[in-house]
Amino acid sequence: MQDMNSYLSRNLGQSLSIWVMTFALLLAMQPQIAQAFDGQINIRNNTGYDIYSAFVSPDGSNGWGEDVLGNGVLEDGEQFSVELNGYDSSVFDVKLVDEDGDVYLFENVDVLFEDIVANIDHLEPGLNESISTGSFEGYIDVTNDTGYDIYYLYVSHEDSSSWGEDVLGSEILPSGESFWVDLDNYPSSIFNVRAQDVDGDTYTVNSIDAATQDLTLTLGHLDGATGGNFSGYIDVTNDTGYDIYYLYVSHEDSSSWGEDVLGSEILPSGESFWVDLDNYPSSIFNVRAQDVDGDTYTVNSIDAATQDLTLTLAHLGDGADGDFSGYIDVTNSTGYDIYYLYVSHEDSSGWGEDVLGSEILRSGDSFWVDLDNYPSSIFDVKAEDEDGDTYTIFGIDASIDDLTLTLSDLD
Repeated sequence: MQDMNSYLSRNLGQSLSIWVMTFALLLAMQPQIAQAFDGQINIRNNTGYDIYSAFVSPDGSNGWGEDVLGNGVLEDGEQFSVELNGYDSSVFDVKLVDEDGDVYLFENVDVLFEDIVANIDHLEPGLNESISTGSFEGYIDVTNDTGYDIYYLYVSHEDSSSWGEDVLGSEILPSGESFWVDLDNYPSSIFNVRAQDVDGDTYTVNSIDAATQDLTLTLGHLDGATGGNFSGYIDVTNDTGYDIYYLYVSHEDSSSWGEDVLGSEILPSGESFWVDLDNYPSSIFNVRAQDVDGDTYTVNSIDAATQDLTLTLAHLGDGADGDFSGYIDVTNSTGYDIYYLYVSHEDSSGWGEDVLGSEILRSGDSFWVDLDNYPSSIFDVKAEDEDGDTYTIFGIDASIDDLTLTLSDLD
């Protein structure tokens, strides 16, 4: 009987062990229930540039998803927190795009232990994306320098297949005057402009960036089917001994100098620059140059059909009867960063170039603008801030006044 009890006890123990092992194996084979991750990631911008887009995507995802900034901007030196709820893991990839379209990438970031501190070392060489903030709101200031009154004016977005309505309505844009066109809620800042004058002649200018440019219509914009009978060029050689930083070629019928034909280039002493001249009513042009020291050279009535031009010291100051040289110090007290700043002489029919260039005038800071060889000390100033709002001040006497921009100057 004792042997029987020992046998039963031994076999019962073996069976129980086998059952426990089998249960443990079955339990291990059951699907595990993943725990959802809830948390946040802090992104700090130390790049030196404002961040316009930010994307946070689970590691291994095939896409970036929506811009977590929305319509906001993460300014340099600021921090932004992103809530992350219901994810399978705490590991994420992050992509940032700054105001210039430059890209910063962070991969396999475990947000349980890391925040994102973006600096210039995270810049991805060769990657650049166009900034899309969803909408553009701004304006374009169109100046009529054609010599003829304009009766119809059309401003059409680059994505549009038609010119739309005449923005002048019942008005006329006389020669020498300007017309302001508001542009609200467009997908980008690139526009095309067409005008028709009193004689029915048309002028077309394409791909104007309204975020940075105004437009001065001249006879050079006359459509080929309606007028100009001179097309050619003028070759300008710099023999002044000084580098030329600005060069203007204006038709004799024009009342302004127009844009600097050098753009971002410099015409070094001893070298030449070729200027194409298309569809003008005649071959007679005036030329003005400004050198590295701010000295000006003016040559009038050049026949581009038969002449090139060699600028020498003999042309120094010709036609430049200005007797004011000085500066204006512009202080930004608006509470918003200024992205574009224009300083134009009271006699000018356009705003000219943005004097900030690639710089930004931060709220609380000042910017010095040199003013050389103008006929008087009276200037107008226009600024545009980070939101596209504009501030315009007229009749500033730069010989006695500086300028502090405030919200009371808001247009």
